[in-house]
This record gives sequence, C-alpha cells and structure tokens, in this order.
Amino acid sequence: MGATLAVKDRRLIEATFKLTGDVGRPYGFLANKTIGTIGWPDLTQPALKPELSWVLPDIQGKVSSDWHDAAATIHVLPHPVEELSLLGELKAEGASVGWVGITVMGAQPVPA
Repeated sequence: MGATLAVKDRRLIEATFKLTGDVGRPYGFLANKTIGTIGWPDLTQPALKPELSWVLPDIQGKVSSDWHDAAATIHVLPHPVEELSLLGELKAEGASVGWVGITVMGAQPVPA
C-alpha cells in the first residue's frame, strides 16, 4: 500500500508500507500530547511582526480502530528547487496503520 504527497502537479514524497501481521500502536499526536504554534506572519499586514505562542490542543471524542504494525519506507522524489529532495529514501523507525476520528474543540496555552 502507499500514498503520495504532491504540490500542484509535482510529486514530492512517496510512501509505501507493508503490514507485518503484528499488533501496532499509535504514533505522534495520536500517542502523546503535542504542542502547536500559532501566530505566524500575516501576509496581509507584512509590517507587523508575528507574535508566536504555543498551545495544547483540546482533543475530545477520540475514536480509533485497532492498530496494525507496518514496515514503511519514505522516498523523497527529485525536485529542482526543494532541498527536501536531498534526503532521498528514508526508513521509518516505526509505523502502524489504523483509523481515527477526533474533534478539536480549541486550544489552551502551554503551562509555564
């Protein structure tokens, strides 16, 4: 199985994975709390400096399937401009497949 990330008409990344038959686990924001950044520059007001802040998402109503372990490879395709293409082929340290549904109700500031 696989997936491709493309921008406009150019493919940038191609990922493939194969199920191992073992029980998997969630990764990333599905496994742990993550911090988000808000306040990026506003292109409609370029003279104003951005005021960055960090927040924790308020995730509620999370439902998910069982997770299935997988072996994954990420191939970064050649690109005339993007430095990303210099990475070539990558192997994931861990991968799993499953389905999830979440509701993001908002965000709270990161405690100091």
